[in-house]
Amino acid sequence: MHARERTRVNVALPYNIISSSTTTLDINDIEAGFVAASYTTPNGNSPAAYSNNLFVWAGGPDVPWGQSALATASAPFGGTSIPGSYSAQPYVVGYSVGPSVVKQGVTTYPNVCATAAIPPNWDVNQITYFSPAIGITTVQTTLITFTYSLPPGFNPNSSGSWIGLWFGNVTPYNLQPLAAAPITQTTSSGSAPMTGLGITPNGIYTAALFTSGYSTNPANLALTTIASTVVFQTQSKL
Repeated sequence: MHARERTRVNVALPYNIISSSTTTLDINDIEAGFVAASYTTPNGNSPAAYSNNLFVWAGGPDVPWGQSALATASAPFGGTSIPGSYSAQPYVVGYSVGPSVVKQGVTTYPNVCATAAIPPNWDVNQITYFSPAIGITTVQTTLITFTYSLPPGFNPNSSGSWIGLWFGNVTPYNLQPLAAAPITQTTSSGSAPMTGLGITPNGIYTAALFTSGYSTNPANLALTTIASTVVFQTQSKL
């Protein structure tokens, strides 16, 4: 006689957000020979070690994803200047939490997650900024539905974007996740389900939005391209 297989029951759980962090970009000065930028990233990021970069394109307000950047600079901690030859026209600056990628001679930018659209008059008070975000719409014992927001025109599916989940309030860089789910949509904002979970009441969890590096093999996940994080706590079912 075979033992009856237990069926996991899916129950909705109340939750509250404890904290969140994201990538921000700020343009401090624009001159003919450089653009000065400062930025913040999620706690635990090492911009130099993780190949964080800044890219500049002519035009805007959105990143022209199919074009090569006209200027670039590595991103040390806190801020830097991006050397170049700039004229009286609009530009868009992108902060990348990982390197650009060259495939068959074409450069792509799957890790640009925060942007600054500079107007033609270079007035720093008129710059339009974008920062990424990860949110939650539903927490259940076996499933969480996340929301994500990345720069307009960004394609999460082709970039290999994904969401990771950890138990506890942790710094997720280079930490193997409890679960990982790819973002299969091609739109820059939307929702992404994570299934097959075992979420418990009264537990604290950390989730992170990665711009790239998803793999079905957990050992091959890229664990440094974090755009945004959220920490939440589940509560007992009322």
